[in-house]
Amino acid sequence: MLPDLVPVPNENGSFCNKTDGGRSFIVTVKNQGTVVAGLFTTEVDFYKYGKSGMSTTAMLDAGDLVQLKFLIPPGCHDPDCEFKITVDVDDVVVESDEGNNVAIDTCLG
Repeated sequence: MLPDLVPVPNENGSFCNKTDGGRSFIVTVKNQGTVVAGLFTTEVDFYKYGKSGMSTTAMLDAGDLVQLKFLIPPGCHDPDCEFKITVDVDDVVVESDEGNNVAIDTCLG
């Protein structure tokens, strides 16, 4: 009886969900566990461009999704923009599976 936080890909299996004309993208996080997850932080790291930012979620009920918006750093699409999403980056939520919190993907330029 624990939460399980995971990044969720779009219907094409990609984590690159661009919005705002490609200036930002949406990260979807799901609690696929059986109980509510308390306060946690999601981070997107654009590697050579540094961390784009962090977003804190107060709580996420079992089975629920939250959509978080992150800015894409200028120049990241040179030619493509690689990134890593880490849900519960500080490991504050005790989860049923701690090994599924990371997704690595590329937004094509």
